[in-house]
Amino acid sequence: MKHYTGYFYCRTRGLEKKLLNESICPAPSTPFPSLNREDCEVLLASGFSDLHPDSPFFLSATLQLNGDRGNHEHKVLATIAEAELCRLTSSGFRSYRIEADPRVTVVASRVSELETFIDRYGGVLEIIPLLVGTGHRGMESATEVEVTAQADGCLLQYQVRAPVDFNHCSYCGLCGSLCPEGAVSEGLIIDFERCTLCRDCVSGCPHNAVDLHGVEYRELTTPALMVLDGCKVELPKRQDRIYTSSRLDDLFASVYERQVDEVIDCDQSLCQFSAARQTGCRICYELCRHDAIKLESTGVVVDQLSCVECGSCVSGCPGGALQYRRCDDRTLIEYFRSFQLRPNTSVVIGDAKSLHRYWWYGNSENYEETFFFEYPNPAALSSMHLLFLYAMGARRLLILAENGNGPDLRLANFVIQGLFGVQEPIELINWGQLDDRLSREAPASPLKQFYHDFSFGSRRHKLVALLDFLRQQSGAAPLFLDDSVGGGDFGTISCDEELCSHCGACVGECQSDALVIDDNAFLLQHHPSLCVQCGACADLCPEKALSTICGVGIDDGFFSEKILARAEPLNCKGCGKVFSTRKALEKVTAILTAKNFLEKEDDMLHFCDECRVINLFEQEQQ
Repeated sequence: MKHYTGYFYCRTRGLEKKLLNESICPAPSTPFPSLNREDCEVLLASGFSDLHPDSPFFLSATLQLNGDRGNHEHKVLATIAEAELCRLTSSGFRSYRIEADPRVTVVASRVSELETFIDRYGGVLEIIPLLVGTGHRGMESATEVEVTAQADGCLLQYQVRAPVDFNHCSYCGLCGSLCPEGAVSEGLIIDFERCTLCRDCVSGCPHNAVDLHGVEYRELTTPALMVLDGCKVELPKRQDRIYTSSRLDDLFASVYERQVDEVIDCDQSLCQFSAARQTGCRICYELCRHDAIKLESTGVVVDQLSCVECGSCVSGCPGGALQYRRCDDRTLIEYFRSFQLRPNTSVVIGDAKSLHRYWWYGNSENYEETFFFEYPNPAALSSMHLLFLYAMGARRLLILAENGNGPDLRLANFVIQGLFGVQEPIELINWGQLDDRLSREAPASPLKQFYHDFSFGSRRHKLVALLDFLRQQSGAAPLFLDDSVGGGDFGTISCDEELCSHCGACVGECQSDALVIDDNAFLLQHHPSLCVQCGACADLCPEKALSTICGVGIDDGFFSEKILARAEPLNCKGCGKVFSTRKALEKVTAILTAKNFLEKEDDMLHFCDECRVINLFEQEQQ
């Protein structure tokens, strides 16, 4: 039996932490082997969670790969183990199970298709059949169906034709014999496609049991709705629990018991989507291919039941409002605070499954100056993460992305290549290409010093700090960032100073600190580096004085404030303090005059709030 080295990070009875090695056989058919020592509590071990999902302690692919392939000293491995333990214990997210609910309402316009669906899937689904526009004994025939999406399914409101009142019907058969079109069946179902509304059945019924226009209004709440092909039902925009024949697999995936990990969430304080106006940044919404991002009245909402954890919204979010809680921005930066890369290290990033496959199939060679890093989903990495690792001394980044499903590398590669002339410093490869890449000598890092600022404000603030750091390390000409190089969320703002009333509405809308007002100097200022080009300020501006300009050069002006507009201060006639601007007064006067609230300019408008109250009180006393 072949044995491997297991690395166990333990806590002794004296609360000391130490890394111990032991020969193990981690076969998938057996429980993960533990350390055969009673004086140690295992906190974390090297291994693969996909191989042993029921391990009683954390398993780290990072520790396994670096121990077996990284050629690190034992004390370095102990540092890696501590960093891994901190990362795994700090990841916090809501996790729960959804019980099985096989109920589904199936809507069809043809009886044969509905019967076929019931025959085929009725054994595994609890089907509620609903016909639209036709009749059938034992199935409701609905008209005017209205579907409303709800948090836990759908609400169907519809009318059901009820031409026969069974409380009065004696089943005498006269209606069937009187119908010249043979539209009344022995089951007392009226085929309205054949019926000519001649009313012979109505007038001939001795019990007044037939009403061709009789309907009943009904409501049905269903956890899932299946609309078969050819059925014309108007559906809402939100279709979380609505399925068609082409999405049958998704229906089955939704009705069975499942685990839900809410690992992606949105910090509304950083989000540049304006919920009140439904404007601003929509990058996450546009990138999501699974209809899991909703733009609600409360802001960006992640539909956890639809989310497949692809990472697109996280990597694309310019401000860092969307976070991946298995390893968020702050956790990653803190990780490399405790374990700092050695300069000129090749960094290999992959999820546990990819690293496991490489460890199993790849050669057993040890690679000098190589660090293997398990990141739960490399597709969730942003440009900030990639530039952060490069600025810390990584000479190249190799990201294991099966089928090319990885992060957008354009911006990070463009910056590094443009500033330092390094070709393809970051690559997306599959595990089978890794040995070949690691066997090739990579150019040494061109940085004169390395980035070790582990402070953190937001993703955008950190990205700007990294760009400034890299720019200072290079003597290259300024780079121009625009959408062609993955920098579509970089640009400037233009302001028509003649139109700007200095109302400050744009500043209140900007969550990225790109717009600020200097109240003392009455200046509207813009930070180009922090602007994510969401356009919320321009949409909100009542004077239409603002417009966004995509694309900006990384030069001194990129990192400094730019004055967009100056305002003439207005002094109070009473106390003399500045309380508003000349343009604001003119605007208020114009509005009040247009509404016939002012026949002439009111002198009271030239006073601050305190002095205005005092003047009004004195006038009442006279």
